[in-house]
Amino acid sequence: MEEKLRFIKEQSQNKSAENKKFFRKLKQKPPKNLDSIMQDLHEEVFAYTDCLKCANCCKTTGPLFT
Repeated sequence: MEEKLRFIKEQSQNKSAENKKFFRKLKQKPPKNLDSIMQDLHEEVFAYTDCLKCANCCKTTGPLFT
């Protein structure tokens, strides 16, 4: 798991400029149901992610509590 996280981190750093451009473009046209999309993605990811072992996202953004 840790090796996969390192790989993902390296890939995100390698594509930083591309990701920023993509997210800038997304901000211009957010979907009307963005909140529900993000809630679904959140539930999907946290179904198999153990936050106590990773905690990487909490370093930059807080977890979603409902």
